[in-house]
Amino acid sequence: MKNTYEIGKFYEKKCTTFLTKKGYQIETTNYRSLYGEIDIIAKKNKELFFIEVKSYKNPSPYILYKLTKQKKEKILSTALDYIEKKNINDYQINFMYMIVSKNNIVYYENVITMEII
Repeated sequence: MKNTYEIGKFYEKKCTTFLTKKGYQIETTNYRSLYGEIDIIAKKNKELFFIEVKSYKNPSPYILYKLTKQKKEKILSTALDYIEKKNINDYQINFMYMIVSKNNIVYYENVITMEII
């Protein structure tokens, strides 16, 4: 049986493939800072997406609640770190939450939004 890390990598790869087919350009995966980690960072049409991936075995409406206020704050702080280090100033910023299983991917955009001017 695979460990949690390997399972996470498998589903993140599945999501990057899905996003690439939808026209997204993957900038990086597993970006880490002092504040936390962002699973996928991608670009599309002058938008920069910070993406959290969550996998599940059995579908449940409660999986949306796994993106807690504390997790959102860590994602936002890590995204701001990335934006500052890469000197990004001409992209709309979008936060996406992808829920993935063996046979399904559902995603929600604008989980948190902000615009860098």
